[in-house]
Amino acid sequence: SQGRWQRDLALATVDCTLDVNSDLCSDQHIQAFPTIRVFRRGSDRSKGLHESYRGDRTAEKISEFALAVLAEVETSKGRGEGT
Repeated sequence: SQGRWQRDLALATVDCTLDVNSDLCSDQHIQAFPTIRVFRRGSDRSKGLHESYRGDRTAEKISEFALAVLAEVETSKGRGEGT
């Protein structure tokens, strides 16, 4: 259900063309749109520990990727890992 996903998967957008976001975009080495990153619960974001999506930049492929990440989260929660 959508409610369950809201607890397990958060999405955000950042417009790197705006000056207010320049530090974040620079810190995260974001150079192209869309840049898609997965930060798992417990990862050290300050050290840039993330996974980068490198697939096709189509809505279909990005959606498939997000659903696959969500499935991994659900599986790991079932094993008690809580990612």
